[in-house]
Parts: sequence; structure tokens; C-alpha cells
Amino acid sequence: MRNEAAANGEDTERDFAGLCGLTGEDDWQVAETVAQQMVDDYESDHDTAELWNNVKKATNATLEKIYLSGLISEDTYNKVLGMYDFYIPLRGWDETTSDEVYGYLTSKDGPLMGNVFKIAGGRESKADDPIATIAMMADDAIRQGNRNIMKQRFLNFVHGNPSDLVSVNEMWLQHNDVTDEWEPVFADLQPDMTHAEVDSEIAKFEAKMEALRTSEPDKYKKGRDARNIPYKVVRGNLNEHQVLVKRNGRTYVMTINGNPRAAQALNGLTNPDTDMGGVIGNMLKLGEYVNRHLSAFYTTRNPDFVVSNFMRDMLYSNCMTWVKENPRYALRFHKNFGKVNPLTLRRLLSKWENDSLSDSNYIEKMFKEFMLNGGETGYTSVKDIEGHKRTIASELKKQGSTGRKAWSALGMQLDLLNRSAENCARFAAFLTSREMGRTLDRSIHDAKEVSVNFNKKGSGGKFVNATGQKLLGKIGSYLGGGGRIAFVFWNAGIQGMTNFGRAGKRNPGKAIGGATALFTLGYVIPLLAQMLGGGDGDDDDKNAYYNLPEYVRRSNICFKAGEQWITIPLPIEYRAIYGMGELACGVISGNERYSNSELTRQMASQISQVMPLDMLEGGGGISPFIPSAFKPMTEAYILNKGWTGLPVYKDTPYNKNDPEWTKAYQSADQHLVAFTRWLNETSGGDDYKKGAIDINPAKLEYLLSGTFGGVVSTTGKLKKMGETALGTRVFEWRNMLLANRVIKSGDERTANRKLQNEYFKYLTEYEETNRLRKKYENAADDGILGYAERVDFLYNSAEYLRFGIFEKYKPDIDAIREEIKEETNPEAKKELQGELFSTMRELVDELHDVGK
Repeated sequence: MRNEAAANGEDTERDFAGLCGLTGEDDWQVAETVAQQMVDDYESDHDTAELWNNVKKATNATLEKIYLSGLISEDTYNKVLGMYDFYIPLRGWDETTSDEVYGYLTSKDGPLMGNVFKIAGGRESKADDPIATIAMMADDAIRQGNRNIMKQRFLNFVHGNPSDLVSVNEMWLQHNDVTDEWEPVFADLQPDMTHAEVDSEIAKFEAKMEALRTSEPDKYKKGRDARNIPYKVVRGNLNEHQVLVKRNGRTYVMTINGNPRAAQALNGLTNPDTDMGGVIGNMLKLGEYVNRHLSAFYTTRNPDFVVSNFMRDMLYSNCMTWVKENPRYALRFHKNFGKVNPLTLRRLLSKWENDSLSDSNYIEKMFKEFMLNGGETGYTSVKDIEGHKRTIASELKKQGSTGRKAWSALGMQLDLLNRSAENCARFAAFLTSREMGRTLDRSIHDAKEVSVNFNKKGSGGKFVNATGQKLLGKIGSYLGGGGRIAFVFWNAGIQGMTNFGRAGKRNPGKAIGGATALFTLGYVIPLLAQMLGGGDGDDDDKNAYYNLPEYVRRSNICFKAGEQWITIPLPIEYRAIYGMGELACGVISGNERYSNSELTRQMASQISQVMPLDMLEGGGGISPFIPSAFKPMTEAYILNKGWTGLPVYKDTPYNKNDPEWTKAYQSADQHLVAFTRWLNETSGGDDYKKGAIDINPAKLEYLLSGTFGGVVSTTGKLKKMGETALGTRVFEWRNMLLANRVIKSGDERTANRKLQNEYFKYLTEYEETNRLRKKYENAADDGILGYAERVDFLYNSAEYLRFGIFEKYKPDIDAIREEIKEETNPEAKKELQGELFSTMRELVDELHDVGK
């Protein structure tokens, strides 16, 4: 380091590398000798060629990024590139010290958040971890560079569309004689200024600064004269109307002459993740942190999600392309979608990760262009130095542990699998747009907008108290900001609804045609399912389709395959219309019977699915409004109803006092069942008596699966697959990893669910009719005017006819229920339950005929 400093004309009588702190020597010359010996000793035992090569590649890549982003000029880039053969950043401190001067290279803190380059000032303390610092500098360069590129796009737009809405000026610098530093100077603008006021203030400011530069040229600089002068922008110095953007190292100030929303967005002030401090801010950050991890558990860390997500993206993108684009574009998109399937994407992503994509191969060249320009939805790393040090420590631990390596490799493969499925539609859209002659920027936009664009967050609560905000805007801000904090997929829901509505508004004819096709498909599929039911064509075969849960029938295209059902998941936006067709078919064919109010609710539940928050999910109630972090516990321990509307565990009038482990369904994790059974028995219970420790395994499994999503469900399915292979568990498709998302079969909860729903609906009507009968008869006997006529009207109603039929069956059903409650033999209890369902079926069938 000493020779390099001398070569640049710097003071050589100082410790520029912090070698005194590293070696413990007081004299920098002795410290340099000791440090050189340490290097020689290490390099004599280790080959460091690869290390130095990687260091050079990493630091040069950081330098290249900020150059290509326009943050530094070509002259500065070449100067810095030639300063060192191997640049090692020596920033921060390894121990607590006084505030020493430190920093490297050519610039002080820049205007774009961090300071990738600093002027070397010397140090004696030991620097912080250089590898972690290199990583942090790369993060800063990418973040700052990409933001500057985004601002350059806006600058290009302004230059290409000149108007008085935006003014562009080169930045002024003023020398501070007290601190001996250069500081930027801006016009004094207020957020509530009008267009004319901003324009006038800018003109006055420019005239004033030109006069000052003429009178004091050494104190005021602008444009090319200020390009190589380091400066620092203090937070709050830059006005909300103004945007700083660099091009070839020169800084320009764009001033929005009116409403500052555009400037606020360009400066990142509308990002809901910024400026959340204090207790409330930390609580909000915690909520968003939990939601991010819940979302990851449900999606990227869940292999089952990959299958259904790919199918939904495939249907959505290939269908919506016909609505948004012309037929020629749509046909080419279909071709490209088949060409860049998940297997192809998996290969391309592997080559991308290993930097081996070839420019001579058309698809690989286009994929590299797609990735380099942000076609893949990603995120910005905001780790501090400690975060990078923890990451490095974690990577080093993996190198010494086969188990950690294997787990990490599995995680990486799952991530690549998910990315392969998720980017098929995006890359196909990019490829199609480029082949149709669209610009690179437009093609990237098409790729990100072909599905949900997760780089969009919405400003939400950032503008709740903004100047000029109206009541409707405040409501929207609270809903947007609050929803994002409370609910995991709020952002996706908002975007899905918006994109669907926008496409319909721009192309109403195509949208109506697509909706009609979806409705028709929803109507036809149940008819085909009944016609092709298989078997002998008896009632059970014909009703098999309607024994599937409603949410399965109306969220998937279902085809019978033997005893199972093949289900193709539908995008959320399509479910509402498709489900309407399915509902219409069920009602018209008589397979589903609803009262007017029930039918209205069913229709409303279909429409509700396109909303950001499905208010009628699982039957409605309070469940949809429970924040995502608390939903699994509430559904399992309070409501006993999952998001599908199915019960979490058996809860019947005759098992109230039974041990909790007996209430789990057969599909529950048998290890959890055995463990909770053991806890119950060791705390004083048995097969029929509750112990002091009485835990419901179904509740516990639902809580774990709902909280940790794919991590728990994948582990559980792998275990159940192993038990099935060993013959200790009955084969069920629901337990097969990946296949469970496309193959459905009924279980004890679904086979008779429709029958029980109808029975309890008629039971409610029976009890209400009986109550009214007694009240009316008593009132008529007391001579109250008009009630004799009401009694007569009730006696001649369809409700009373059903009341009589129900009265006939009720003693038998109640008797069977009592037998079930008293029976202790599992086989005998199962036979009694079969008899109960058979009697209920006879009752319901007879009740259906009333009023025909």
C-alpha cells in the first residue's frame, strides 16, 4: 500500500493500510515488514491465485457497474481501474476506535445513498472484514446504479418531450470555508408550490448563482467544472420537487414544476419500506417481515406451489395475451412459451448462475439480455456490513459440514425449480416482444407485466397525510398500507384485480369474448364429468363430481380418471367467471339446490374471489379478515374451519368428551397422533378419558402447516410417502408430493360433506317451522286476531310438508346418533355411521321432491 500511495503523490509517512492495528506494531515501517512476512508465510502454504483473481473480478465488476450506470465519467473509470492491480477495501474498524479519517479512491459520499468510492485518508486501526466490504460495495453499486439508470430514463423522456412541466439544470456547488468541503446548492422550493411559482423560483435561483460564479469563480462551480469535485448531499437538503441524476459523471437537477409526486417516486420516497422508524415503525417492519417469510413458506419454499403456480401462470398468460395483444403476437407467444418450458429455463438458469451463457446461441443470448435488464422479478439487498459478515460465516460453516452442504444444495435446487416455472411466461413475453420489433425497455416491461409484477409495491400509507390528500385518498392509503402489512398476498390481489380490469377496459370486446368462453367452459365441464363418470352409470357415478368440495370444483378444471380426479388449477382472476358457469350448471341440472338467499351468497362468493381480500373465503365470517400471522391459530383453535371451509378436526355432538387425539382425521400425521395419545395416557387418560395433557394433533398440524407452509407440508408429505411405501399408511394422492396439486380424491370429510350440508340446512328449517307452529297455535288458541289464518297458511306450505317428512325420519336418526355415541368398537361405529348416512340420504332425497 505504501508504494501505491507514493506512486500517486501521496504522503508516504502514514499507515494507509491499517497495518499497525493488524500487527500490533507502533511503527508503520516495522508493521509493513511484519505484515509482508505474514503474507509470505501464508502464500508459501496456500495457492492464492484463484482468491486474487476473484477479488479482482468482484471489485472490477463494482467499478464497471457504477461506470455503466453513469455515476462516474470514462476518465475517472480508467483512472481508478489503473490505480491498483488488486484493490482491497480497508473500511470500517475491527474494534472500537476514535473517529479516524478513512476512505478510498476518488469521491466523498455521493448523492445516491451510499459511498462506493472514498478518498484515501490513512489509518492505523485494523480495518473491518474486506470480503464482506467488497460484497457490501457491490450491493451499493447495484442499488445506486440501477436507481440512477431509472432516473436517466426519465431524463431521456424529458429531453425527448420538452415542456415546461420539468426543467433540467446542471447542479451548482458552493465551497464551505469552515469545513473545507464542497456542498450542493438548490433553489428553495416548497411541496405546495404551484407550477408557476416553481418555475419562477428556479429562474431566480439560476440568475443568482450565475452572478455569484462571475463574482467568486473559486467558490461556485457548475456542470463540467464541478464534475470531478467530491460533494455530499445532506438528508433534507434536496427538495421534494427535485431529482438528482448523473450522466457520465456529471450531475443534473430535474425539477418537477408542479405536483411533486413524480419527483418523490423517482427519489424513492413513495416506497413503503422507507423511513419506518420508532416503535410503531419497528412494529410495522416486524409485521412485514413475518408476512415476507410466510409468503416464502407458502410459495418458494413449497415444491407443491411450483406445480400449481406454473399451471396458473400458463393459463393466465396464454389467455390474457389474446385480450391484450393482436392475434399474431398471441400465436408467437404460444410458440415461444412451449419453446422456453421449465426444463429449458432450468438449463438456462444454471448457465446464468455459472456465467456460461453463449452469445452464439440465440436463446441463450436473449436470456442473458433478459436477465441483465431486470426481466426476472428480483429484490434489492440492503444488508449492512454485519449482515454480509453473517452471510460469509454461514457459507464457511457449510464448507465444513456435509449436512449443511446437502441442505443448502436442496434449497438451491428448489429455488431454481421455482424460478424455472415462474419465469417461463416472462421470458416468453420478452422473447416475443423482441421478435415483434419492440424496444428493449418495452420488452422488459411486457415481461414483468405478463403476470403479477412483484417489484411493484404501491405507495399505500406513504401518502395518507400528503398535502392535498382527499378523504377518498386517505381511505385508499389506509386500505393499501394496512392490507400490505396484515395480509400475505395483498399486493398480488391488488395487482391481479387491477390488471384484469385494465385489460377489460382497454379491450372490452376481447374481454367479453374471453369471459363468455370461461363461463361456457365452467358450464360444460360438469356436464362432461357426469357423462363420462365411468362405472355402470349409477347415481353414485353421476354424483361423484358433485361430491368434490365446492372450492375444488370452482377453482379447477376437473376431469375424471378412474377413481381419481385430474384438476388443472385456474388463475384467481378466472375462477370467478368459470365458477359462475359451474354454479349455473349445478343449479339448472338440479344437482345443487339453493334457496334464493343461498344462491345469492354463492354468486357473491364467486365475485369475491377477484377482490384483494376474499371476504367470503371458507364460507365467510371473520376468518378472511384475520391477519395472516394469526390466521392458522384462529382457524385451528377457535373456528375449526380451514380456508377451504372444511373442518380441521372431527367435532360432533357425540365426541365432545373424548380425548383430543381421537378427533383427528385419518389423513392427520400419525406420528403426531401417536405422540399426543402418549401424552394423554401418561397424564392419566386412556382411549376414552381425557388426561391432564390433552392436545389435539389435527390442530397442531394445521397450525404448523399454516405457519411454516411448504417447510412443514413438504416434510409431512415425504414422511407419509415413506409410510405408504412401507405399507403402514393407506395410499392417498393427497399425500403425494407435487402430484397432490393435480390429482384429487375424496376422503371421509368430502364424501358425505354435501349430504351433511343439505341435512343440516333442512334441520334448521325444521326447527324454525316447529317453533313457528307452536307460537302460532298458542296465539290462535288465545284468540289473538289473525293467527288462525297464519296457522292455516303454515299448514299448507311446502315448509310444513318438509317438516312432516323430517319429523318421520328424525327419531331414527337420533336413535342411530345415540348408538354411535355409546359404541366403543371402531368397526361397529363405522357401520353405524354408514347406516346414519344412508338414512340421511333417504330423508334428503324425499325432501328434494317436495314442491316439484
